[in-house]
Amino acid sequence: QAQAVYKKSYQNLEDPVQDFKKRYCSIKEKLELKKSLDKQFDTFKRMSRLDHNSWSSSFVPVHAVLNGLPQDWQAVVVAVVNTEFGIIRVSRIHGEPLCREQGIAPTMLHVLFHIEDVYDIHGYKATDSNMSMESLTDQYVDLTARTICKRGKPLQIFNVQHQLAMENASFVGIPLLQAIVVCVKLNMASTPVTRSVPKPTVLRKEPGSFDSEVSAYYLHYGLKVKLDIKVVQFIAVKNKPPLPYKKHIVSNFSFKEEKEVLEGLRSLDCEGSQQLIYGKLNTKEIEISHSTNLPQEISRIECTIKFLYRSNLSAEKGIVEIKPLVDKQAITCLAYFQYSDLYKQQEQDFQCKDLAVLMPVSSKDKFCVSVHLWRPGYQVPYIVTVIWNETLRLKLAMPEPRPAPWSAEALSYREPLVKEIIASCQDEIEVVDESVSDTANAENSKKIKIPTNAGKAVS
Repeated sequence: QAQAVYKKSYQNLEDPVQDFKKRYCSIKEKLELKKSLDKQFDTFKRMSRLDHNSWSSSFVPVHAVLNGLPQDWQAVVVAVVNTEFGIIRVSRIHGEPLCREQGIAPTMLHVLFHIEDVYDIHGYKATDSNMSMESLTDQYVDLTARTICKRGKPLQIFNVQHQLAMENASFVGIPLLQAIVVCVKLNMASTPVTRSVPKPTVLRKEPGSFDSEVSAYYLHYGLKVKLDIKVVQFIAVKNKPPLPYKKHIVSNFSFKEEKEVLEGLRSLDCEGSQQLIYGKLNTKEIEISHSTNLPQEISRIECTIKFLYRSNLSAEKGIVEIKPLVDKQAITCLAYFQYSDLYKQQEQDFQCKDLAVLMPVSSKDKFCVSVHLWRPGYQVPYIVTVIWNETLRLKLAMPEPRPAPWSAEALSYREPLVKEIIASCQDEIEVVDESVSDTANAENSKKIKIPTNAGKAVS
């Protein structure tokens, strides 16, 4: 378990070890850090349910039944389903059967993959390098994958593929595996760059993998639910080949499980680190402008990403801070926005619908908005009609977006969404001193202890 994490690119700055010593210089601070780390690790183990059976649906780690291509296997992107999903064909290089046991001899397996899980030839995420799904066609790849059919052991999966071929030759196109990580290669013989790619951990012997008698698992909390969501989305795609996907692909996603993961991620974040990405909206500190002269519409104004709200694993709504001029004085106001308001300028903007990726609170880019006044005197008086990354727009020499048309119906639709965000911020995570009694802690909901020096360098 890491005590400190830092980037190598920062090596020309202050020694990270010395910085760490400054943050935790006393015995008491080090003991508090140890206590916090122990609590975090225990919470992770409990929520991952590592004590459960590997075959149990409640077991959270994701099994990589294909943990990289075995020797003399190859994988090629053979089909594009839409801008998000594609199909990879796994086979032997010279066309021999993948398996010759128990009278079965499947020559290929198909793997479903999502563009978010692809890494380019340099080892960077495809969504960060704006790689399109079309550009992946016929590309050689290496990958890890989990089973999405009703069988978990390698031989059983081969048997399912064999049965599909016997039932109908076209059924072999049904993906029985789902990619966890896909690494694009320069050519068939090249080695993929995996420096930034998540790696699985060997935990147990069963159920094994295609080239090993042990089983490796991804421990990323929430990964299973994210993959389940993608399976549901794939099955819902309408323009794919008409095959009996639902009959042979296991789809067991539930909104309840997604909510549990979201709450679990918040529990794991015992030091409030997520605020670096999602920000914080303290309702007690919101300045409410009672000015009657707030502009009704503003076609362009700079903004600060204040808070990104998650009702599920992706942040699709948020709050920005703007400062319109009223009587030559800047008035601080808040404005609500959502993913559909984003002015899309690059491939990533279409592929990724998570605002935490597109515009984290910690981003150094400049953002601008067009806004419409909907409720003067309210905590969030403005509604965004368009939001865009001004830094990126200037870099790409894109035209400035026009304000979107607005209607009373659209305003009424967003009103409950704004109230939902405001209500969610009533339960705050506060920094409390260790000396505060448990009785005092219980007065307000969701208070947790965070070291007062967390995230701060001591001068």
